[in-house]
Amino acid sequence: MLIANETVYPTLAGVLENLSNPIAPHIIIISESADEQAYFEDNAFSHLAPLHEVIYSPQTQAFEVLEIIKQFEQIDFAWPALEADSAKKIRHYLRNERQIIGKIMTLKLIGFWHPRRGLLKQRRKALPVMEENRQ
Repeated sequence: MLIANETVYPTLAGVLENLSNPIAPHIIIISESADEQAYFEDNAFSHLAPLHEVIYSPQTQAFEVLEIIKQFEQIDFAWPALEADSAKKIRHYLRNERQIIGKIMTLKLIGFWHPRRGLLKQRRKALPVMEENRQ
């Protein structure tokens, strides 16, 4: 499962373009405005999985994302890349309710973004490969 707010859309797009897993991940994109989600309208990876769109203020984004996540029967890995308070609530749910351990929630594509200097460091690793009969 990949969850991204508008600040990490380019990173999410890069992950999806290079995805080699046989099973498509759940993809949740978050923003305050529908205009920001236009970033994913014309993409080369739309065949992977439908995008779940969350368009709410940062104060309610975690609640809306959790409502979507609760519908997923199985979650094998998670990458919650969003505002800190929302990410904390989602990680808490995944860890305590779904028993997803920390290593699986660790971002496999790590980048450090500085508001004035841009991307400072990036380290790429592959997302975990899942068995074909699992989602």
